[in-house]
Amino acid sequence: MYKNSVSSWHSLFGALEVLAMLIPDNTLDDSKSPCVRNCCLDGEDICLGCGRALEEITGWNAATAEEKKKILQRAGERLEIRRSKWLK
Repeated sequence: MYKNSVSSWHSLFGALEVLAMLIPDNTLDDSKSPCVRNCCLDGEDICLGCGRALEEITGWNAATAEEKKKILQRAGERLEIRRSKWLK
């Protein structure tokens, strides 16, 4: 079995979602996760679905509203860069 197999990542994200439900909400707003349920990390640990880095995904529930805005901005920039590379 590959160390970074898709099923391993799905198991990891499933466990992280359960843990996230147990963490008290530490946010200033009720922002929903930008997860699009296409969880697959590239070689740099960036999700191909939502564009967030692994540490941004795992820290989402603990992030403040301002931090979430910055995460969303960086994720959008990453996705745009990825799309522009695919279109070339």
